[in-house]
Amino acid sequence: MTNKFLLPLLLLLFAACSGPKEFNVEIDSESLGTQKLTVVYTLPDGNRVVIEPTAVDGHLKFSGSSAEPSTVEVFTSSGAKLVNFTAINGDKIKITFGPEGAIISGASDSPADTLTSPTDTVRFIPPAIIVGSDSSEIWAAEGIWVFTSSATERTKTVMDTIRNNKKRVRDVMITSGFDTWHDATRYDSATWHRGLLPEGPVAIPQLTSTPLLLEVDSTGQILRRQKL
Repeated sequence: MTNKFLLPLLLLLFAACSGPKEFNVEIDSESLGTQKLTVVYTLPDGNRVVIEPTAVDGHLKFSGSSAEPSTVEVFTSSGAKLVNFTAINGDKIKITFGPEGAIISGASDSPADTLTSPTDTVRFIPPAIIVGSDSSEIWAAEGIWVFTSSATERTKTVMDTIRNNKKRVRDVMITSGFDTWHDATRYDSATWHRGLLPEGPVAIPQLTSTPLLLEVDSTGQILRRQKL
């Protein structure tokens, strides 16, 4: 009689011990581009876990482990909260960003295809751009911003991108030297907005490397981030 009940009990214990040990998350958002993000969640014992996965071309994958439901927060490289959700071991969570926010599926504690409103993000604020030796302008945020830092970065691909979007483009070189900018652009025959920006990443929080393209709408929302 003892053996009759012992075997099912052992099987239950084995199943509990061999259950899922992690949750998996996949995020797709064109505006992410390629950047390091920060993921923070709290374990049942109160300890906080911090991981730093890297998004590549708007795609991000990472794993975590929590035996109980835990709130997971994802932050961009500029410190803005991208999204938050609840996860537990065994979840396979898929998050896709659309015009109205993030669509989350695969979380065990919420219905599939849960729609969350957009989280607070760092808006693109157009900087003061030096366009002459003693003058400057503020350009409207909406448009296609192309950032370079040297003459060598202004490759055929970059210049073709600029010329193909010349009606909307904002061509910005990150340099404190007016002569450097002038020498690099003197043969462009430009018919588009063009200037230099001495402050660089200080003025543009989203600027992590160049050459870089940012497509921005009239509200400052970044619609596309592309390494050129």
